[in-house]
Amino acid sequence: MSLLLNSTLNDIRKLINVNHLNYPIKLDLNFLKDNNICFDERRCDSDLISPGVFYDLVVILTMNSIGSYITSENFFKDSSTNRTIVSILTIPSSIINMVGTNSDHYIKLLLLHQFTHILGFESNSFQYFPGGLKDTIKTQVDSRGVNRTYIITPKVVQLAKKYYNCDNIIGLELEDQEEDHISSHWEARILLGEYMNSIIYNPEAAISEFTLALLEDSGWYTVNYY
Repeated sequence: MSLLLNSTLNDIRKLINVNHLNYPIKLDLNFLKDNNICFDERRCDSDLISPGVFYDLVVILTMNSIGSYITSENFFKDSSTNRTIVSILTIPSSIINMVGTNSDHYIKLLLLHQFTHILGFESNSFQYFPGGLKDTIKTQVDSRGVNRTYIITPKVVQLAKKYYNCDNIIGLELEDQEEDHISSHWEARILLGEYMNSIIYNPEAAISEFTLALLEDSGWYTVNYY
């Protein structure tokens, strides 16, 4: 799993750049205890507690014996940019047991998917994009009377107009399966085979320019389009 994680992080470093933090990230022991990460300071990463670490993002890995999905939860943000700087990534043992069974590429896609949520493709992060929610998403009724929610940030819209050859396009549609809140996934009906669909249907799912454009529109990153 460590090899897959390192490979995933190397891919992310090739795709995006971030303005470095000018202060160390510090975590309180109580936070680590409350999230079942560390119960004894002597067994914790002492640098992470004090004096802190000079990283741009700290992702704490945990494992559980139940479930079948890799999940992530964001906790702390940079006070000046509201970019997530501390997150917890939980990997179930069922995924870990798949390592080395011809599933490594698929597992790496799952890791990339969750890291992309951490980086900003996450509904609770949209409010912190430039202009807030009003300049990031738009919901309207389509011709069939169905409510659709779109990402309407500048680079995403620009790419969508070019890709679909439609100057009147509103934006790029988010999945509409989550009735109670804004989705954090592209609508598969529009972008089937993209790695930020809610379900990765294809083990060869693509990292599209649309996701990279969304990350760039967050204002937190510059992107290396391929």
